Amino acid sequence: MNRPTFMALGDVAQFIRGINFKPDDVVPVGTEGSVACMRTKNVQSELDLTDVWAVSETFVRRNEQLLQTGDILVSSANSWNLVGKCSWVPELPWRTSFGGFVSVLRGNSAHVDARYLYQWFSWEHTQALLRSFGQKTTNISNLNIDRALALKLPLPSLHEQRRIATILDQAETLRTQRRTALALLDSLAQSLFLDMFGDPAKNPYGWVIGKIGDMLESASYGTSEKSGHDGKFPVLRMNNITRTGELDLEDLKYMDLPSKDHERYLVKAGDVLFNRTNSAELVGKTAIVPQSAPSLAYAGYLVRLRVNDANHPMYLARFLNTPYAKRMLRGMCKSIVGMANINAKEIQAMRIALPPLPLQQTFATRIQSIEALKATHRRALAALDELFASLQQRAFAGLL
Repeated sequence: MNRPTFMALGDVAQFIRGINFKPDDVVPVGTEGSVACMRTKNVQSELDLTDVWAVSETFVRRNEQLLQTGDILVSSANSWNLVGKCSWVPELPWRTSFGGFVSVLRGNSAHVDARYLYQWFSWEHTQALLRSFGQKTTNISNLNIDRALALKLPLPSLHEQRRIATILDQAETLRTQRRTALALLDSLAQSLFLDMFGDPAKNPYGWVIGKIGDMLESASYGTSEKSGHDGKFPVLRMNNITRTGELDLEDLKYMDLPSKDHERYLVKAGDVLFNRTNSAELVGKTAIVPQSAPSLAYAGYLVRLRVNDANHPMYLARFLNTPYAKRMLRGMCKSIVGMANINAKEIQAMRIALPPLPLQQTFATRIQSIEALKATHRRALAALDELFASLQQRAFAGLL
């Protein structure tokens, strides 16, 4: 195709500010005389409709403050790394507005295709620019609307825009399918636990009930040594345990450990790591150290649980990641300056069913098969991510 002309974003689209209300004004969705209301929490890779507020329709001063299919919902006041984050607005089941910490980018359909505009605005290059000139206030960064509207948008003909958007949408569909497959495998692992051991809240199979401490050889806190960019040992921190109960080794810091007792601060395959300090929502994140892990230290916000020969670490790790265990853990937390804390003694006192070791081993073998499938899907997703980024680069350079 021919290289496109460029126009300022503000020549073909506008930002619309959200409505202002107080927390006490929130009512249940569906309340008579109300409108649903999107906020920053709803702005995810796809618009998240699992937790939607509503407010009186009297807060909507202008019709343009009602969402339309094809709008782009933008996080306009957030932490620095999230300002500018956006979601495509699909057809919604309610009359819906949006709050003051988000804005809507709405294109002029006579000049720009809505999906083309979304693909360009969500492109990492555009997102990086939006973050780079955010206006910081205390811990919040605000989207600089004027500078955003001055960004130059490559604008071929509407026919060409639709062609490009279709190609990018097809590539995005493949990525979505891979992400869905990964989510289904996570659900399969949870279902497998319930099938083999029963609901831990009810213990329907009548397993002997003991304490987590009965399963352990040891429980140890991590090191308080400071970490940085240098050092012999990579160190695991709370952020290296994912919400889904896995170790993420992409962002590691390093440290040196005292030679006389450094072994106490190193993990080995099969160790269970427990996040003892975090926000109330994230405290208790748990992951098992895989066989493939390098030599790793672990920081003081983590507890290393090393099981004895009568139990399998996979059973313990998966138990601690069940909704039941997470509810129990949240109830045990002590809150200090906005952070939730659980100590090693409290973890060991937690009650747990103790099924026989052979059944735990069978469970671990099946989980390992699921993890192998997830690894395959992750590799495919990474390849699709690279392809998508390349397609975007070519598309907005006029080379697709």
